[in-house]
Order: sequence, then C-alpha cells, then structure tokens
Amino acid sequence: MALRITMAYSDNPRIQPLRDGTVKPENIDLEMITVPPSDLFYRNLAFDEFDASEMSISETLLAKERNDGTKWDWSALPCFLSRGHVWPNLYVNTSSGIDSLADIKGKRIGVPDYDMTAALWFRATLKDLYGIEAGDNTWYNGRTIEFSHGGALGLDDSGPRGVEHHWLTADQTLDVMLDKGEIDVYTALRPGPVTTGDTTVIDRYGGTPTTGNPNIRKLL
Repeated sequence: MALRITMAYSDNPRIQPLRDGTVKPENIDLEMITVPPSDLFYRNLAFDEFDASEMSISETLLAKERNDGTKWDWSALPCFLSRGHVWPNLYVNTSSGIDSLADIKGKRIGVPDYDMTAALWFRATLKDLYGIEAGDNTWYNGRTIEFSHGGALGLDDSGPRGVEHHWLTADQTLDVMLDKGEIDVYTALRPGPVTTGDTTVIDRYGGTPTTGNPNIRKLL
C-alpha cells in the first residue's frame, strides 16, 4: 500500500517534475499543493498542517529551537528550492541620504518579517561588509503580529533582543511609510493589489507607485 503524503511548496520550477509526473516517487501517493511562500510558511508555523513542505531556513531553525514537543517536529532535508537576495526589490526614500549599503547604519528599515531568511541574509550582509549591527537600526515588521511568521514563533513575546522593533497594524503598509519618509529603507517592495486594512492578507500593499515616483528609488 502506497504511503500518502501531502507536500506543499511555492510555485517553483524545481518542483515541476514532481508536479507534472515526470518524476514519480516509488510507493508514495503524493498530493501536491501550491501556496505562496509567505502564506505557506505561516501555515507551517501556525497549523503544522503538511507532511512535507518547503520552509524558510531561518524560521526552521527558530522552530526547532522553540519546539516544545507539541508541534514543529520537523526533519530538515538539504533541498534548496530557492536561492536569492532581496536586492532587486530594495528601495530607499530619496530624502534618506542613502547612496549605498554603507549609509544604512542608523536608518529605519522595513522588512516583511524580521525573522525571515531574506532579512537574516540582509542583516548578515550589512554586518559582514559594513560592520552594521542589527541593533544599529530600527526595524519595522510589515506583517501584523497576528499574521507574521515571527508572531507564530512567539517573537512578539521573546525577541529580537537588543533591537528596536515595531509591528505594523493592518491599516499600515511599508510601501506607504517609505513613500512618506516614515521609514528609510524597504527590503522587499513588490507592487500588487491594494490591500491596506485587509486583515486576511499577510503581505499588504498600499498602492505606492515604484516608477516615476520622486520619493523612492531602487538602491542597487
């Protein structure tokens, strides 16, 4: 009898051979579910609902560290489905005085989730290349506590230590804050449908135009 496994992943070409049947696992009845990464990782942390799943590296480590025996009893496999930096979507406010990554020290930075892997690599890059510590900056978490990966991990109660960190509410969005100069940097500005105030959306967008906008520009 075949083992039934539910596997969740983002829309990723590296999974396509399993999805279209080119590769068939032996003695496994595989149910494939496609979920956007931000939603998928939240569901993993909040509900622990899949047998196998793509998952954030940093959040996997945090989950294993905080595992109390009731959930997140995961085994990590060295299968890297996505590798990349946030540089293509790194925007700054044009009045921030930021001309390079070295100028980011002491600035207000917006990230979707402070604990996400891309934000971790961003902080590591700032530290390794420019000596900028996480505590040198003020961080704004774009996802609300209720829908953030950090909230699901309990970081709203315990962490990050030594860092000034703020959670946005559902009626706030990082793109609008950047446009208004309320933050200086946004690491992952991706335009989409306007979802300000929508408490069912994990990554909300306020409608800020990224082209022809005198208030913001790409840094790199």
